[in-house]
Amino acid sequence: MPIYRGGFEIIFTTNNDDNVIYRWKSLKADGTEDASSLPPEGKILTKTFYLRVPIIEYNSEVKIKLIKELLDESYYFQFKKWQCIQQMKLTGKVLHLDTTNIYRNVIKSIWAFIVFQTKRSGNQQKNNNEFDHRDVKNLWMEIGWMRYPEESWDLDFDEKQYVLAYEAFRDSKRILFKTDSVPYVDKKGFKTMYPIYRIDLSEQPQNI
Repeated sequence: MPIYRGGFEIIFTTNNDDNVIYRWKSLKADGTEDASSLPPEGKILTKTFYLRVPIIEYNSEVKIKLIKELLDESYYFQFKKWQCIQQMKLTGKVLHLDTTNIYRNVIKSIWAFIVFQTKRSGNQQKNNNEFDHRDVKNLWMEIGWMRYPEESWDLDFDEKQYVLAYEAFRDSKRILFKTDSVPYVDKKGFKTMYPIYRIDLSEQPQNI
């Protein structure tokens, strides 16, 4: 990855030293929790964590040689029809248009993932890997005057009306893992432990 600017640091901070720890009680033979099996509280301390990006200097002779070759040699390119763009009434004007990032036959997958958690901050006996549906009825994002998703989900977890949200989550799994098999979160798990709301932003222009 080329880095055209260096000499800076990226510093990471945490709001809580122990929120990542999860402590739980073991079960007795009769299925009830054994209070004496609860481990003591723990704490994770991050004293120093930063990334340094050094200043990178490019070889000027190699850069000059590359520019010379690009100017001296003749290069021929072939474009497919869907790659061509017709611009009307531009007489005598110079048009600069980056068609590589605007028009292409491959759509980049862009998603926004939304989850809700309650009563887990500073509580080591709550599993931070689990999320809450929190009686969510509907949600969407508005970017550049465009709404995602366009349709209303009209969720009702108590009445088992959350299929649209679950299918949206499954779609991202199909694309990420290149398979149509059942993801690790089934409908029951999606409702009770892992409601992950996925909003497809693939049609959103990348410059917005």
